[in-house]
Amino acid sequence: MAPAKLKRHLSSKHANLQSKEKNYFERLLNNQMNQRKHFKKIVTISDKAQIASYKVAEIIAKQLKPHTIAESLILPACSEIVQIMFGDDAKKRNYENSAFRRYNKKQNYTHVR
Repeated sequence: MAPAKLKRHLSSKHANLQSKEKNYFERLLNNQMNQRKHFKKIVTISDKAQIASYKVAEIIAKQLKPHTIAESLILPACSEIVQIMFGDDAKKRNYENSAFRRYNKKQNYTHVR
Protein backbone atom coordinates (compact mmCIF):
# COMPACT_ATOMS: atom_id res chain seq x y z
CA MET A 1 0.00 0.00 0.00
CA ALA A 2 1.26 3.47 -0.81
CA PRO A 3 2.53 5.43 2.22
CA ALA A 4 0.01 8.25 1.70
CA LYS A 5 -2.91 5.83 1.56
CA LEU A 6 -1.58 3.91 4.54
CA LYS A 7 -1.34 7.12 6.57
CA ARG A 8 -4.88 8.13 5.56
CA HIS A 9 -6.18 4.67 6.48
CA LEU A 10 -4.48 4.87 9.89
CA SER A 11 -5.96 8.29 10.64
CA SER A 12 -9.48 7.47 9.42
CA LYS A 13 -9.96 3.87 10.55
CA HIS A 14 -7.59 3.59 13.53
CA ALA A 15 -7.47 7.05 15.08
CA ASN A 16 -6.71 5.63 18.52
CA LEU A 17 -3.47 4.07 17.19
CA GLN A 18 -2.28 7.16 15.35
CA SER A 19 -0.11 8.36 18.24
CA LYS A 20 1.69 5.01 18.62
CA GLU A 21 5.35 4.68 17.70
CA LYS A 22 6.69 2.49 14.88
CA ASN A 23 8.16 -0.05 17.31
CA TYR A 24 4.65 -0.71 18.68
CA PHE A 25 3.52 -1.98 15.28
CA GLU A 26 6.73 -3.94 14.80
CA ARG A 27 6.14 -5.64 18.16
CA LEU A 28 2.56 -6.51 17.10
CA LEU A 29 3.92 -8.03 13.89
CA ASN A 30 6.49 -10.09 15.80
CA ASN A 31 3.80 -11.35 18.19
CA GLN A 32 1.63 -12.38 15.25
CA MET A 33 4.53 -14.26 13.64
CA ASN A 34 5.24 -16.07 16.92
CA GLN A 35 1.58 -17.08 17.18
CA ARG A 36 1.74 -18.50 13.65
CA LYS A 37 4.81 -20.57 14.52
CA HIS A 38 3.16 -21.85 17.70
CA PHE A 39 -0.03 -22.80 15.83
CA LYS A 40 2.00 -24.66 13.22
CA LYS A 41 3.68 -26.72 15.97
CA ILE A 42 0.29 -27.64 17.41
CA VAL A 43 -1.00 -28.77 14.02
CA THR A 44 2.17 -30.79 13.38
CA ILE A 45 1.79 -32.60 16.70
CA SER A 46 -1.81 -33.37 15.81
CA ASP A 47 -0.70 -34.90 12.50
CA LYS A 48 1.82 -37.04 14.34
CA ALA A 49 -0.89 -38.20 16.72
CA GLN A 50 -2.97 -39.28 13.72
CA ILE A 51 -0.06 -41.28 12.30
CA ALA A 52 0.52 -42.88 15.71
CA SER A 53 -3.15 -43.85 15.88
CA TYR A 54 -2.91 -45.58 12.50
CA LYS A 55 0.22 -47.45 13.58
CA VAL A 56 -1.58 -48.73 16.69
CA ALA A 57 -4.51 -49.89 14.56
CA GLU A 58 -2.06 -51.62 12.21
CA ILE A 59 -0.40 -53.50 15.08
CA ILE A 60 -3.80 -54.69 16.34
CA ALA A 61 -4.87 -55.78 12.84
CA LYS A 62 -1.62 -57.71 12.22
CA GLN A 63 -2.23 -59.74 15.38
CA LEU A 64 -5.68 -60.73 14.03
CA LYS A 65 -7.15 -60.09 17.46
CA PRO A 66 -10.34 -58.26 18.39
CA HIS A 67 -9.98 -54.84 19.96
CA THR A 68 -11.12 -56.16 23.34
CA ILE A 69 -7.84 -58.00 23.91
CA ALA A 70 -5.65 -55.13 22.78
CA GLU A 71 -4.13 -54.96 26.27
CA SER A 72 -1.56 -57.52 25.21
CA LEU A 73 -0.54 -55.16 22.42
CA ILE A 74 -0.21 -51.99 24.46
CA LEU A 75 3.55 -52.16 24.98
CA PRO A 76 4.48 -52.40 21.27
CA ALA A 77 1.80 -49.84 20.44
CA CYS A 78 3.13 -47.38 23.01
CA SER A 79 6.60 -47.96 21.68
CA GLU A 80 5.43 -46.93 18.22
CA ILE A 81 3.63 -43.90 19.67
CA VAL A 82 6.71 -42.71 21.55
CA GLN A 83 8.91 -43.22 18.50
CA ILE A 84 6.57 -41.22 16.26
CA MET A 85 5.78 -38.43 18.71
CA PHE A 86 9.26 -37.85 20.15
CA GLY A 87 11.65 -39.53 17.72
CA ASP A 88 14.14 -42.35 18.15
CA ASP A 89 15.96 -40.61 21.01
CA ALA A 90 12.98 -40.95 23.36
CA LYS A 91 13.04 -44.75 23.13
CA LYS A 92 16.72 -44.82 24.10
CA ARG A 93 16.42 -42.51 27.14
CA ASN A 94 16.91 -43.96 30.57
CA TYR A 95 14.33 -42.69 33.04
CA GLU A 96 15.88 -44.27 36.15
CA ASN A 97 16.85 -40.90 37.58
CA SER A 98 13.63 -39.08 36.81
CA ALA A 99 11.78 -37.11 39.44
CA PHE A 100 8.80 -39.43 39.15
CA ARG A 101 10.88 -42.47 40.10
CA ARG A 102 12.40 -40.64 43.06
CA TYR A 103 8.93 -39.58 44.20
CA ASN A 104 7.63 -43.14 43.82
CA LYS A 105 10.51 -44.62 45.83
CA LYS A 106 10.00 -42.02 48.54
CA GLN A 107 6.28 -42.81 48.73
CA ASN A 108 6.93 -46.56 48.91
CA TYR A 109 9.51 -46.07 51.64
CA THR A 110 7.22 -43.90 53.78
CA HIS A 111 4.35 -46.33 53.24
CA VAL A 112 6.38 -49.32 54.50
CA ARG A 113 7.53 -47.54 57.66
